[in-house]
Amino acid sequence: MKYTFIKLAEDVLEKSNEPLGYKEIWEAAREYGLADRIVTTGKTPWDSIGAQIYVDIRDNINSKFVKVSTRPTTFGLKTKDYNNVVSSENVKSTQTYKEKDLHTVLVKYVDSNPHFNCLTKTINQSSITKHGKSPEKKANMWVYSDLIGVYFPFDDFSDTSLELMKHLNETPYKIYSFEMKTRIDFSNFKEYYFQAVSNSSWANEGYLVCDDLLDDPDLMDELRILNSAHGIGIILLNKSYPDQSEIIFNAKYNEKLDIYMLNKLIRQNKDVESVFKYVNDSCKIGKKFGGNIFDNVLTDEEYHEYALKHFNISV
Repeated sequence: MKYTFIKLAEDVLEKSNEPLGYKEIWEAAREYGLADRIVTTGKTPWDSIGAQIYVDIRDNINSKFVKVSTRPTTFGLKTKDYNNVVSSENVKSTQTYKEKDLHTVLVKYVDSNPHFNCLTKTINQSSITKHGKSPEKKANMWVYSDLIGVYFPFDDFSDTSLELMKHLNETPYKIYSFEMKTRIDFSNFKEYYFQAVSNSSWANEGYLVCDDLLDDPDLMDELRILNSAHGIGIILLNKSYPDQSEIIFNAKYNEKLDIYMLNKLIRQNKDVESVFKYVNDSCKIGKKFGGNIFDNVLTDEEYHEYALKHFNISV
């Protein structure tokens, strides 16, 4: 008889005294030597395990499985007692680095990723212009994004094509908003997501960025629903290898920007003003203007030193 993912999950959970997530089931199966009995060509067999257990619980009245916890999702067997289980969601992260330390990772990633190919600037939320007063510090997090990215078309289009775009009212430039967080889980995902929504009406694409995303199918479903309704994308950073960072959900492209909000931000904040003054000056001359006001993109060697210093990672 063919050995299935369902049978594998049952055998693993029979050996375990604790409920397990679908990825933990696969890891345990590898330790027990059970994974070798499965014939699969998929790159993420744990996803197949999770999907098949879900379907079995939903459709099979005699299912041997039970969903023990939701945040994060874990599975067990009906024949076992899991009353003393503590959800790992309540275990606090031990990371010691700050959100701002991750800016360098994102800057390196979006510089080389073909979807973005953009220069990026960290926004100092206290950088006030002569035109007016910036919002109070607590309110700033709902006004300014952490970073602004700009795609310049000069390397990808000829002068003739760029001139034609002007006549056709096509805008080859792209503006990105990035809201940075260290970890996203059930305790914070809604607040963080709507913060990103609030901070990106002036951008073509808005992204919520983190380097630690709770690996839970229910959380992914929630984020997928929010992404479908509000269009903010999700990026998962890879601190060891920035170019291997991943767009979990693509952002919806906004053709019409909130110019009134953009005008407000430009009038209030020197960093925002400097970004769009640079864009204006570059548009006028048809190439990137003068000195670079954007965050520095580290070379591979420089990034190796940075990762060791800030994340204690040797790459």
